[in-house]
Amino acid sequence: PARSIDLGSALGDSRSRRVGLFKIFASHVRNDRSGMVTKGGPRAEQGSMGGLFSVFRHRNYRLFFTGQSISLIGFWMQAIAQSWLVYRLTDSPFLLGLVAFVGQAPMLLITPFAGVVADRLDRRRILFVTQIAMMASACTLAALTIGEAVEVWHIIALALLSGTANAFDVPTRQSFTIEMVGRADLPRAIALNSIMFNAARLVGPAIAGLLVAAIGEGWC
Repeated sequence: PARSIDLGSALGDSRSRRVGLFKIFASHVRNDRSGMVTKGGPRAEQGSMGGLFSVFRHRNYRLFFTGQSISLIGFWMQAIAQSWLVYRLTDSPFLLGLVAFVGQAPMLLITPFAGVVADRLDRRRILFVTQIAMMASACTLAALTIGEAVEVWHIIALALLSGTANAFDVPTRQSFTIEMVGRADLPRAIALNSIMFNAARLVGPAIAGLLVAAIGEGWC
């Protein structure tokens, strides 16, 4: 009888331990599920989007973002209209590729040195100069095209000027971001800059195609 009593008490203790462990496990599962809902639910998504756009509280970044959006859309519009203009004037795939190469080669050859220049000089002034140079190139090409005086060598020279300015503009623009928003908001600003660039690459050619079909290359 003593042994049966000891065995019964042992079984009772074992059952109570299992019940206790099950309760602990169930409480952990509930906590994990609630944590998953909190971390991955709609509120978390709203908070992350609010955190992304909170970088717009910096006035300088708002101005920068607006100006760069317009500039990038115009850049892609000009690239499409310029390529179409070259092919219409010459009907030459070689010259079309040459103009594209001349416009992009400075990004490969000059950008490493442009980054050093951006670290040593006033970035705001560099951006001012590069934007003025690209605007002058676009306006000159537009005037020549509308006046029907444009030639292929004009397009090549202006593409080289615009590409060189862009080679200085890109690294300066990227390094200038931290001065506007600080280190805490830098990841958000970089994400928004990427969104801005890809959106401009989508919107710019679409607008250029409509304008070229409607009123010609000169207005792009």
